[in-house]
Amino acid sequence: MEAGPRGTGELIKMMNAANFLPITLALRDGDVDEAIFITDSRFRPQMRFQVENTNGEFEFKLRLDRGLARLQTRLCTLDATGRKQFTVLTNSFTIADGVNPPVDITIAVPWQCALGGFQMRTP
Repeated sequence: MEAGPRGTGELIKMMNAANFLPITLALRDGDVDEAIFITDSRFRPQMRFQVENTNGEFEFKLRLDRGLARLQTRLCTLDATGRKQFTVLTNSFTIADGVNPPVDITIAVPWQCALGGFQMRTP
């Protein structure tokens, strides 16, 4: 998501341009140290979310396959060299086990704009 007053908002949409978020992912495999959650194999875009617990420190990995940015970003600005354009994209998710209070996680990461079409990448 490109957040902000003039930001595009959610960039990844379904093929019919409908929003698919929020989405609940199903547990594929898990124990106290690691869990993997996935979308149904027929769902597009496909998502895989992995949580690893190492001595109380959690690492999250989110993979999105076959996701298309159907909208272009609006907040791209030049970097310090004046050669590359970047915007900040925000990812957020909620972890809820049905027992403990939900935990909301938000991560903002710079992404390089203008790679041709709607392609973007992390710097």
